[in-house]
Amino acid sequence: MKSSANLLSQFALAVDSVEDHVCEVVRNLLMRHLIERCEAQHFEVLMDGIRVDGLHGQKPGLQTKWTSGQSRSFPLFTDDGEYRGQTAFAYHRNTKLWVTCQNDKSLNDPDADYLDLWSEVEDLPPYIAPNGASARTSILIPLSYGGRVFGVAFIEFAKKLSCTAELRAELDLMFAALARIIWLNHTTNNQLEDTKAAIEKLETSFGQDRSLFDQPSLFFAASSRADKDVIDVIHDVLKEKTEDRVQLVIWDEMHKSGPIGPEIIRAISTARYGVCYLSEPLDGEHRSEQRYDDNENVLFEAGMFEALTADPDAGLKGWIPIREEWPSLTDDPPFDIAGHRMVVVPRVSTAADGEAVLVVDSEALHEQLSRQIESLFEIGD
Repeated sequence: MKSSANLLSQFALAVDSVEDHVCEVVRNLLMRHLIERCEAQHFEVLMDGIRVDGLHGQKPGLQTKWTSGQSRSFPLFTDDGEYRGQTAFAYHRNTKLWVTCQNDKSLNDPDADYLDLWSEVEDLPPYIAPNGASARTSILIPLSYGGRVFGVAFIEFAKKLSCTAELRAELDLMFAALARIIWLNHTTNNQLEDTKAAIEKLETSFGQDRSLFDQPSLFFAASSRADKDVIDVIHDVLKEKTEDRVQLVIWDEMHKSGPIGPEIIRAISTARYGVCYLSEPLDGEHRSEQRYDDNENVLFEAGMFEALTADPDAGLKGWIPIREEWPSLTDDPPFDIAGHRMVVVPRVSTAADGEAVLVVDSEALHEQLSRQIESLFEIGD
């Protein structure tokens, strides 16, 4: 008949996830086996990952996961930098200990002369009884998985036990299996929490984007005060390029004073493409020396497009800024748009009412914007 250690090892190797109720079954089986069958007077599993208050601040420590006695937690080191007992030593040094006394005294006797029969460690730290009971054998086995030590198993017996090769092999097998089971329980719980968070996000966000059967949209933003000649050319190009291909969304009302409404924000956030004509003429400027500024609302929308380009979950494939030529602008844009397919409005000088006036070169603007729109659509296809 297979030993209990073999059965536990067989189980541990057969599973790839361990939920809490399975871990609890394993705990009960081990407790009964070690306490009732093997007559251990104490068994506990301690885990790392905590910090314990000390005189000089918090220190790394161990805390009870399973125990046949009282739960406890303690730092690995004393305030003097010494190991706080043999349990801390075994965990921190990743060293198996089978501690008895050479003079056959109990381990908590002030005159106890410790003897480690497993790893033959000399000068062991003091023994600290977990429940104040008198023990003559203490077995400490670090728990590790995937190269990481994360805890220690602690078994005590009232009598002095011999450390045979057969016992060491069984304990190695049993606690290697236990380490795998505890580690799988930890990762399973993390996966369950991740799944819970993911499904909550899915429930919140699913269906909030545009309909699967909707055409992709292009959102165009411009000031209500923008140069009408420029707007006319942009409208012509967008209607030509989006016909039967992309839904054109134009929100002229958005450029009135006041906050930008949620429907506009939604339209921007669900758009696949964006076009923003940032500039608007300054009031009171002479036609031959017309100066321009960036409209605040359009800058806000451009900022949204800029942010969406950095969001991997956004549906935006790209956007095109359109601006007047630099000498006629009052300020730099408030964010870097140099890396985008910016279209600079081409203008030519012409005579009007006996003076030279800069007017939009409609043909050149049409050609530039058409080329950029086609390039933008190629990315989105």
